[in-house]
Amino acid sequence: MPLFAAPGMAIADLLVATKIAASKGEAMRLVKGGGVYVNNRRVGDERARFTVEQAIAGRMFVLRKGARQYHLVRLE
Repeated sequence: MPLFAAPGMAIADLLVATKIAASKGEAMRLVKGGGVYVNNRRVGDERARFTVEQAIAGRMFVLRKGARQYHLVRLE
């Protein structure tokens, strides 16, 4: 089963998989602190999940931590 199929991939798992956060706990703290953006929208819910339908052109996500740390996640 693909990671981004329904019900989607949890934000904490996505941050750990891309090495933006070292652990799920750190990922949750980043989200609660308002420092995580997906496709230029702040993620405020630490239980947020992302699916292929939310990806840009169904193929990629742009993750941002803070003001300057960007990551591109391509779906294949």
